Amino acid sequence: MADERAGMMQMAFQKVLSVLACVLLLCVFAPTSAVADQAQYIYDDLGRLSQVIDGQGNVATYTYDAVDNLLSITFNTGGVRAPTITAFTPIDPANLSC
Repeated sequence: MADERAGMMQMAFQKVLSVLACVLLLCVFAPTSAVADQAQYIYDDLGRLSQVIDGQGNVATYTYDAVDNLLSITFNTGGVRAPTITAFTPIDPANLSC
């Protein structure tokens, strides 16, 4: 029972990380002009988001482990390579508020 609960908490945590990663991505690639750029979303064969390319050519690349855990997000913006995110600070879903 404890293993099942831990597994459910792990899945919930992964969902929270995915949402936070998307929010971070939106902040990084927010359009700077009044007209919003279109973004291209690319998915791998397993249906996971693998890349996002904005209208200015900025690319965010997502990598996953064998069990679909997000390992890293790498940003490449206009020829200047941004740092790769490889670690996240755990957030207890019970402490989240909307």
